[in-house]
Amino acid sequence: MDKEKFVKECLKPLIVAALGNVIDVRYTFTGSFEIVTVIWDDGKAVREVNVNVTGDSLLALTKDVVGRLLK
Repeated sequence: MDKEKFVKECLKPLIVAALGNVIDVRYTFTGSFEIVTVIWDDGKAVREVNVNVTGDSLLALTKDVVGRLLK
């Protein structure tokens, strides 16, 4: 499975179910970098975090994104 499909079909539902206030989780390939962006509403403002997942396996991508959200 490619990363874009994995983020859309697997990672996004996991993060939405776990956090509840997530608006979107998306994968972007810029030509040099692979980025997963998580956008959520914290009740005061819409926030986003970008996680560099360049070269990650699907498991490493999941670990990096979830780990970043737990900080």
